[in-house]
Amino acid sequence: MINNVYKLSEEERALAKKLGNARNNAKHESFRDKDRFKINRESGYSHILGISAEIAYAALTNQEIDTKIYDLGDEIDFDGVEVKAATWPHKNIELKIPFEEYEKKNPKIYVLARIDKNYTTVEFIGSISRKTFDKLKYCKKHTQVNNWCVNEDQMSKVLAFFKDGKYEQKEFNSKKIS
Repeated sequence: MINNVYKLSEEERALAKKLGNARNNAKHESFRDKDRFKINRESGYSHILGISAEIAYAALTNQEIDTKIYDLGDEIDFDGVEVKAATWPHKNIELKIPFEEYEKKNPKIYVLARIDKNYTTVEFIGSISRKTFDKLKYCKKHTQVNNWCVNEDQMSKVLAFFKDGKYEQKEFNSKKIS
């Protein structure tokens, strides 16, 4: 069993903000902060969320995060595993993969994490193989972007990872962000 809720330290939060802003600023200005001003979020918000989830995942699976700065997209986060972050605070959270990303990346596993708005707590929702995702996915438009989605109920309540090239998983003890 593994605790599926991870509290980020101040150092981890600072690293997420530093890398998130660096990744955001490396993008062409037409790609940066598309919706930031409509919803009053800080610069690099989506990158900070993603890196926060990656930091928590790395800590729980004893791996290193990718600290490279890419000017367009990135690679699969962890040896066959793509970690996705969301802020939806209610039930029925969805794993969302934009069509364009779905075509470019082919991870073996997706992991969904919910992050609070202050980047302090990461709650892992579940994992799903790309094969199962492909069988269950449905199309849904979010903020003008078409996404392939699955609902949290369609995901296994485990943290999936690869260790020495071998698939492993740890069951959640089912804590929630309070």
